[in-house]
Amino acid sequence: MKLSIFLKGNELKIFVAVLLTALASGCASTYQDPRPLGVQQAELATSLKELSGQYDVIDARNDFYSFTKFEAKALIVSRQENVARFSLIGKEKTITIDGNRCSGRIGADRISPRLYCDGQKVGFFAPVVELATKDYEVTLNGGLLGGQEAMPVKTGDYLFSFFESGSGRPHYYLLKRRSAVTE
Repeated sequence: MKLSIFLKGNELKIFVAVLLTALASGCASTYQDPRPLGVQQAELATSLKELSGQYDVIDARNDFYSFTKFEAKALIVSRQENVARFSLIGKEKTITIDGNRCSGRIGADRISPRLYCDGQKVGFFAPVVELATKDYEVTLNGGLLGGQEAMPVKTGDYLFSFFESGSGRPHYYLLKRRSAVTE
């Protein structure tokens, strides 16, 4: 059955206009964190504190999709008050992503932090670094360059991800945290 059987002429146009408006307004609304402000601030501070540090990259997906093969070696997560900076260090250059409007989450177990930010408007965005709470695989299927082998992530591993502006291409890095240096 077609919708046009029930609605004709102007009725159909009005229905379609209302439907499109409703769909567009749903897409345009921004996420509102339902947690109380105090909880949001506390979990952000804890996530920044727990996840700041130096990491070695032990596996990656989509690390080579630039014109100059990047080959990430390390990640440094640093913080200044409630803002995060992600420095992905490669063979010959460093990609720095400044996190804007960061948010933190602490898992129900109270020991699995997750930090995500809006990131920059150009270049790279939506950086996330997290401590995995379960085993899973990062899979990248299809696209112009085809699929890649799945990257296993185990409980207790650290994972960093972000997206490229324009293409929206995701990048994933499996990390091993470096031991803190004490003097």
